[in-house]
Amino acid sequence: MRVVVVLGTPDGTGAHRMAETLVLSLVRGGHEAVFLTDTGPLGPEVRDRAQGALDGLRGCGVEVEHGHVSRRTILRVARRLGGEVVLVGFEQRDRKHVALASLSGEFPSVLHVGNPHRFWGRAWVRRVKEFTYAGLVRRGIDGYVATSQMVKEDLLRLGVRDDRVCVIPNGISMHAKPKDGAGSDLRRELELSSSTRIIVSVGRIDPQKGHDVLLRALARLHGLPDWHCVVIGDESQRNRSPEFQAHLRGLRDLEQRPGVRDHLTWLGFRDDVRDLLASADVFVHPSRWEGPGLCLAVMEAMSAGLYCIVARTGDWPQGFEQGYHGVMVEKEDPVTLAEEIERALRAGPAALRETGAAARALIAERYDANLLMDRVVDFISTTAKRVRS
Repeated sequence: MRVVVVLGTPDGTGAHRMAETLVLSLVRGGHEAVFLTDTGPLGPEVRDRAQGALDGLRGCGVEVEHGHVSRRTILRVARRLGGEVVLVGFEQRDRKHVALASLSGEFPSVLHVGNPHRFWGRAWVRRVKEFTYAGLVRRGIDGYVATSQMVKEDLLRLGVRDDRVCVIPNGISMHAKPKDGAGSDLRRELELSSSTRIIVSVGRIDPQKGHDVLLRALARLHGLPDWHCVVIGDESQRNRSPEFQAHLRGLRDLEQRPGVRDHLTWLGFRDDVRDLLASADVFVHPSRWEGPGLCLAVMEAMSAGLYCIVARTGDWPQGFEQGYHGVMVEKEDPVTLAEEIERALRAGPAALRETGAAARALIAERYDANLLMDRVVDFISTTAKRVRS
C-alpha cells in the first residue's frame, strides 16, 4: 500500500505527532509513505525544530515532500507515486484539500480526526463554513478515524455515515525513557530545594489550554509555601487574533497576583519534556477542550508515573477510575482545581507514587501508540479495498 499523509503545519501539536507515528507505522509494516507538509508558515525557531523532526523521518525511510498543501499538490504527489495510493489527512484546515483531491476519483481517502470541529468567525460565517465543509467531506472522504466517541458523534452531526467511522484513540510510545538522573534536572535548573513540590503543566500558550484557569487556581493555594509550578510550552503558532493577544495580557496580569508570582516559571518550548516530567510531583492539565478522553500531554505524564489532575473536556477515558488513576475535574473551574492541587500537595510521596504507578499501567495496557496505529493502518487498508472493489 502507498499512502500520502497530508499535514499542512508540522508545528509539534498532537496532530503532527500522530501523523508522524502513522507514517512510521506504515514503513514498519512494509508500506510506502510520503509525508506531505509545509514548514513555510512557521516562525524561524519552530521551523528549525520541525525540520529536525522531518530529517528524523527521512532517516527512518519516510519520503518527505515539501509544498503548499492544496488539491493540485496532493494529486501531483499521488500521481508520481503511481499504483494504488491512499490519501490521509490530519488537520481540519487540510481536510478540504484531501477531499477535493479524492473527488478526482483516482484515490481513496481517509481522515484522522482528533478533535471536534470548530469553525471561527461571526455566527453566520461559522454556519457557512460548517455547511460547506460538511458537504465537501461527505462527498469526498471514504473513511474516518475518530479518536473518541465524542469526535465520532461530531462527525455524525456533520452528516457522515456511521459505517464509515472507526473509533481508535490516540496513544504514545511506552519505549521512551528519561535519561539517567533526570529526576533532579529541573530542581537544579530552577534552584529548588529537595522539599519543594513541583507542579508541571505542558501545553502551548493558547486559550484552549486554560493556563488562565491554572493561574486562578494557583492564587488560591494559601498557606502552602513550599511548591512551585512550571509551565512548559511556547506561544501558539496558529493564533495571532486580537482575542489571543488579550489572552496573553490576561495571563501577565494573573501571574502578578500574590501567591503566584514567586511560585511560577514559564519555561517555553522544551525538547526534554520527558526528562522534566521525571522531576515533577504533580501534573495539571486545565484545558477548555481536547478531542480524545486523554490528550497526548496527559498520557505522557501518566506514562511517566505522575499524579495527574485533568480538566474533563470530553469522553470519560477508557479504563480510567477516578481517584485511582488520577483525578478529573470540570473544565474552567479554578476553585475545584485548586482544591485538588492542594490535596495532592498535602498527600505523602507514597500516595502520589501509588496513583502514578496505576496511571502508567493504564497507559501501557490501553494506549500503546504502536498497537493503536497498527489498527489505523488496517482501517486505511480496508477502506481502500472497499472503495476499489
